Amino acid sequence: MVAVRDLVYKGRVMLAIERYKAGEASLGKATELAGLSVGDMRPTLERYGIKSNLESRTYLEALENLKKAW
Repeated sequence: MVAVRDLVYKGRVMLAIERYKAGEASLGKATELAGLSVGDMRPTLERYGIKSNLESRTYLEALENLKKAW
């Protein structure tokens, strides 16, 4: 059962990466498809040699805004 879940998870991540790489999905949409947070998706993309279009400064600013909102 665990192997099936792992396979489904990896399939979702790979689909998200391929759509992001092809420009068919934004970073936000890719994270939804993969079931990951933006913070987890960025290093995942990097592991596959894909650079995120989200700059670190922009990401950190978004986190600060979230802190203020909560």
